[in-house]
Amino acid sequence: MKVSTLLSYLTSSGLALAATVKRPSACVDADTNQLLITGQYCGAGETATFAGSATALSNQQCFTQSGNPVQGVPKKKSGMVDIDATISPTDTGCVPICILSDAVSATLQCTGNQEARIVGPVSFVDVSITGSNLPKPITFKSVTKICTSSDLACTTTT
Repeated sequence: MKVSTLLSYLTSSGLALAATVKRPSACVDADTNQLLITGQYCGAGETATFAGSATALSNQQCFTQSGNPVQGVPKKKSGMVDIDATISPTDTGCVPICILSDAVSATLQCTGNQEARIVGPVSFVDVSITGSNLPKPITFKSVTKICTSSDLACTTTT
């Protein structure tokens, strides 16, 4: 029996194997303050919708209009970010996934004409992403690794 015939039979009979994400990894894009999730989605050709969230941790400080930091230690801030993506494989094999979270923005309240900025790298904790065809969520307890240029290659479009 051909693989495509077998997959068609399994899907139509409700016996299809669950989709998986192989080798999931996560890193922080230090330029955009986004969480990047990569891996290989194997889902028998079915479209998958991913949704999740994470808590972003950052140090923030107020700066004057001339760009000088205001006196005081940077303040630790946390906030939730959303993670959403749709993967539409064109065949029954595995396809690379590249999912970016929303960007983290500075939320510190500054006075007058001062501007809040994130200082130092952002980290993410309690990352959880569910997939429409996945039997269990993709989770990361803590993500502090800064993405390399090869990690970020999947985010560029040609």
